[in-house]
Amino acid sequence: MKGYTLIETMIAFILIALGTVGAVKLQDAMVRKSVYAWQLSEAVLLCQQQMETLRNYSTKSGFDALATDTVGNSVNGVNAVYARTWSVSTNPYGTKVISVKTAWTGLDNQPESVTISSEMSYNDPVQSALLDLNPSP
Repeated sequence: MKGYTLIETMIAFILIALGTVGAVKLQDAMVRKSVYAWQLSEAVLLCQQQMETLRNYSTKSGFDALATDTVGNSVNGVNAVYARTWSVSTNPYGTKVISVKTAWTGLDNQPESVTISSEMSYNDPVQSALLDLNPSP
């Protein structure tokens, strides 16, 4: 027999269609994961920027004035709008525990968030310089 039968042609068409659908679904999943990774990277960067802003004190009164911000601020990113808040608490040792949280709505309209925390203490720059001038033997 020469040529293809109708059954063979239909099976080949179905296999090609299934392969194409699979490739399209894979591409969609890759794009979604890429967008999520971008959003997560932006959120971590926003947390780190706020943490550095809070660390940028030069006096004891500036350190003591660090306070919690539950209202936060809104930041427009490339793929999302982020809400950034932070909390500051003082532990018994005089250091401050700071947590910065960045939240956004993901692609599936699910809430997403990233939180970073750090513990800070005040070191007087003058005292630090004096320690450097008088090294211990």
